[in-house]
Amino acid sequence: MKNKTIFCTVFLLFFTTLVAQTSTDTLTIRSSAWTGFTFEQNQRSYTFREVPALMQNNQQAYDFIQKARTQNTLANVFGAAGGLLVGWPLGVAVAGGEANWGLATIGAGLIVVAIPIFNSAKRNANRAVQIYNDGVQAQQSNLSINFGVTHQGVGLQINF
Repeated sequence: MKNKTIFCTVFLLFFTTLVAQTSTDTLTIRSSAWTGFTFEQNQRSYTFREVPALMQNNQQAYDFIQKARTQNTLANVFGAAGGLLVGWPLGVAVAGGEANWGLATIGAGLIVVAIPIFNSAKRNANRAVQIYNDGVQAQQSNLSINFGVTHQGVGLQINF
């Protein structure tokens, strides 16, 4: 009786560990206009700079994440320049000086240009993550576990 209990406990622990290993390999992405992009895998956060290293084995996902990084950088440059050009005249006006509203107009135009570039970066980053996760799930789906009667008796068969 004691041997059966030990066998069942080890058997259940083995399958619990096996399931836990395969369910956390997917990559998730969160994006915000204020904080940028956050990537997570296995409860670890990755920056936009670190993610391409994860995707090197999947060329299509790698290409999309590189494109998204370039677009994100461009959107950040336009957005920061636009914010500066809008903020400077506003600061001058609040301080009681004579503001150059032409700069504010140019800055607003740069911000308007940055928004669709950021949205394109977000779309490409999401595509990269989806393609990467599809590849991870395809690798995981190759694992099959069969427990039952075989031609040699009762056994456990693991195919990967």
